[in-house]
Amino acid sequence: MKKSVSCKIFRIRVSPPSIVLHPKDNSYNKKDFIKSIEIMKANNALIKKLIKKLIHLTKQIYLNEPEDGSGLLESFMTGKHLGSSFGMEWWINRGVFECCEDIADIAIRFDPQLEGGDKESFSKIIRETLRENAINPNLFTFDSLFLRRASTLFEARAIKNPDEFASHLWNEIHRNLANSLVQWLIMYPLRLVRTDSFILGFDGLTLLRANDQDQWKKLSENYDESQDWMPSIGTWANGISDHSNKDFLFSPTWLICEASGTASGARSIAGDSMRTFIAILCSCLDDQIPNLLTKSGADPTTYSIQFPDDASKAECGSITARIGNLFPPLLVNNCLHISSDILSEIQSWYELKSNASNLAEQRATTAAHFINYGIVYDGTERFIHFFIALDALFCEQNKVRKNLKEGIRKTFPDQNDWEKRIDELFKLRNELVHGGISSIKKWDGLDNYRQRFKSHPMKDIQTAAMTALRVYFSNQVFEHLFVTETITTIAEAEKRFGLSRNESEDFFTEWHDQLPEINSNDHTNLEILWKRYLYHRSGGHLLESTVMLLLVSPLLTIAGLYDPPFRIKAEESVQITIADSEETLQGRIDLLVLQDQLWVIVLESKKIMLSVWSALPQTLAYLMASPNTNLPNFGMLTNGDDIVFVKLENKHYAISRVFAPLSTQSELESACRVLCKIAEIVK
Repeated sequence: MKKSVSCKIFRIRVSPPSIVLHPKDNSYNKKDFIKSIEIMKANNALIKKLIKKLIHLTKQIYLNEPEDGSGLLESFMTGKHLGSSFGMEWWINRGVFECCEDIADIAIRFDPQLEGGDKESFSKIIRETLRENAINPNLFTFDSLFLRRASTLFEARAIKNPDEFASHLWNEIHRNLANSLVQWLIMYPLRLVRTDSFILGFDGLTLLRANDQDQWKKLSENYDESQDWMPSIGTWANGISDHSNKDFLFSPTWLICEASGTASGARSIAGDSMRTFIAILCSCLDDQIPNLLTKSGADPTTYSIQFPDDASKAECGSITARIGNLFPPLLVNNCLHISSDILSEIQSWYELKSNASNLAEQRATTAAHFINYGIVYDGTERFIHFFIALDALFCEQNKVRKNLKEGIRKTFPDQNDWEKRIDELFKLRNELVHGGISSIKKWDGLDNYRQRFKSHPMKDIQTAAMTALRVYFSNQVFEHLFVTETITTIAEAEKRFGLSRNESEDFFTEWHDQLPEINSNDHTNLEILWKRYLYHRSGGHLLESTVMLLLVSPLLTIAGLYDPPFRIKAEESVQITIADSEETLQGRIDLLVLQDQLWVIVLESKKIMLSVWSALPQTLAYLMASPNTNLPNFGMLTNGDDIVFVKLENKHYAISRVFAPLSTQSELESACRVLCKIAEIVK
C-alpha cells in the first residue's frame, strides 16, 4: 500500500508578500553570466548535458517519502522569494549528490567565470539554491508542492517546457555559484630561495623577499585580514606561538599567487601556477648548479596560507591548508640565490608562452607540472615523470618515438649524440612501464649506457626534460614537430598557432606592387611553358608529380630560384582529407622549401582536382615552422590550374588573388613576376 506523507510546513515569520526574482546584488555580474551562457552554448553538446543533468537532479527530489525508504530527509528554511521564512522538508535520492558534482564539474571545466570553483563547495551551493528556491513561483507551483499534487520537484515546476525550466533554474544556480567566488592571496614559503621581490606579470605570480615591507604593503592592501601577518617571521604580529606553522617560520622568500575562486578552488589554481613556475625556475638553474635536485633530510613544505579580499563573503579571515609538496628540501649550500638574469629568462619564457598557440601552451604547462612532480619524487618515479614531460611536449599517438627523436633534435641542435641517448632512454622507459623491470638499477643496458655516454640515465632524462621545457618556445619546437599534422581548416590553423588575417592592402604588397618586368627571353620561355602545360592538361587531370615537372619546376627555373644563392630542399608529403557535402576527398600535399622563407605547395587528388584553397591551412602551418620568425615568410600554392600566394609575418597572414595560368598566358606571366619579387626579398 502506498504510503502518503505530505511535506511538512512550518511558518516561522510572516511579512508582506513580495516576489523578487533577481534581488539586487552588486557582486553578480549579469554580463559575465550572459557571456558564460554564450560560451557554453557554443558547445551544443555541453549545454544539452547540463540541461539533462538539471532535469535529472529535480527528478530525484521527492515531495513524499519513497516507499522503499531510500530517500534521505532534508529539513530546511525557504521563502526567500516571498519575503517570508518557511520550514520545509523533502526527500532526496542518493544520486542527488553525484548529480550535483557532475553539474559542478561541467561549470568549473567549461565556464571561464567559474573555473576557480571546487566540486565540493559548488555541490553544496547547488543543493542550497534548490532549497532557497523551493517556493519561487517562477520555478515551482505552490499547489503542486504543498498540496502534494506532484511527486517530485521536477513535476512541481511552473514552466512546462523541461529545457526552459532547466535554463531558468541554471540562472539561479549560476548566480549563487558566481557570488561564492572571492579573490585570494595565496602564499607558499620558498625556504631555500633567496632573491629580490619580483612581479612576474603572468598567472598572478609574485616573488616576495620576506623582509620587503614596501612590496608586502602593496600586495596586502586589498586583503584586510593579511595586515597583521608578517612574512619576515612567517607568523602573526603577536609573535611566534605553539600555533605557528613551522613551514612558514623565517622563510626568506614567498611565492605568492592571486587567484579568484572558492577557498579550495583558488588554492588549486595557485598550486598549479606555482608548479609551473618552480618547474621553469629549476629548468633555468639545472645547467648552472650541479646535483641541483639532491635532497636533504628535512621535511617538505606542504602548507600555504591564504587571505580573502572579502572576509565576510569568504566566511573567514585566513586559511592555512595543504597545497602540496611543490618545492622539496634540496641539499644546496645555504640557499638558492636567484639572480635578476634568471628571473628575466623566466619572464621571457612566460611571454613566449602567452603568445604561443593554445595547444603549445597547454603542452608546455602539462610538461611543467610533470617536471615539478619529477623534482618532488625520487628514483624510478622521477624518471617516469620526466619522461612523461617529454611525451607532453613532443609526442602524439602512433608517433611517440619519431616525435621524441625530432623534439630532442630541435632541443639540442648542436649535440648529435642526444638522438642516440634518447633511443636508449626510450628503451629503458619501455622496460619500466611495460613490466620488464621495476627500477633503473635492474636495467640490463645500464652499464653500457654509462660507459657509452659517460653519464647516467637519470641525469640525462632530467637534463632532456628541463632543457626541452626551457627552449620549447624559443626554439619553436612545437611548430617544427606538428607542422606535418594535417590541418584542414583555416579556423583550426588560426586557433592552433594564434594567427589572424590582415586585410590591409599595405601588408602584402609583394604580389601587386612594383613587380619586376619579364624580359624577352623569359617571355619566350613562359610562352613555351604555357603551351606545353595546356597540351598535357587537355588530356585530363594531372597528378602532382606531373604538375611539378611541367609547371612548377620550370617556373622556379625562370624565376631564378634554382640558382645561387638559393638552396632548395624537399619536405615530407602530407595526406589530407576533405569532406564536402557529398563525399570525402583524399589528397596529398608535396612541397619544396627555398631559403627557409618560401614554401612551394603542390596539391593533388587522384579522383578530382582539389581547390587550391584546400592547402591553405596546412601552408600556414608550414610557414609557422620557419626558423626565420623575425622575417616575412611566403608560400606559393598550386594545383596546376590555379596559383595563390600567401604571406605570414608576426602571426599575421594575407592572401593574393588567384592567378589562373590555364586561362591565359598573361596569368602565368603575372604569377612569375610575383615569384621574382618574392625571390628578391628572400635572397
